[in-house]
Amino acid sequence: MITKSEIISSLETSRIVNADIPDLGAYADKVLKYGASVCSRSDTGELMAYILFYNNDADIYITMVYTAANHRGKGLSKALLLQVMDLKKDIVLEVRKDNPGIRLYEKAGFVVIAEKGPKVRMKYAQQK
Repeated sequence: MITKSEIISSLETSRIVNADIPDLGAYADKVLKYGASVCSRSDTGELMAYILFYNNDADIYITMVYTAANHRGKGLSKALLLQVMDLKKDIVLEVRKDNPGIRLYEKAGFVVIAEKGPKVRMKYAQQK
């Protein structure tokens, strides 16, 4: 489980990347009310990484993938992404073209389905 304050504080530290979220409090409220999350914590309870998503009828829409700077490169986001993929639905997300995390999605089987300015929309089609 993740809290509103954890979402806000983690995203404030990466504000340049998340500049398209004008109100982090409203964003956190919405995703906590209507969405779901998977997260990774240290033995001391420190939030290391998380994925926020909406589990819709037809598919899953990932709205945020976050890994704390001091925990990047350890496979945490990959492990969390695999948990979301275990829900056995198609998954859609948007990511900036210059985001290094795009390689994680490509390796997991996501493909670009649309481009819009600095972002791409990617989809993982669950094997039926």
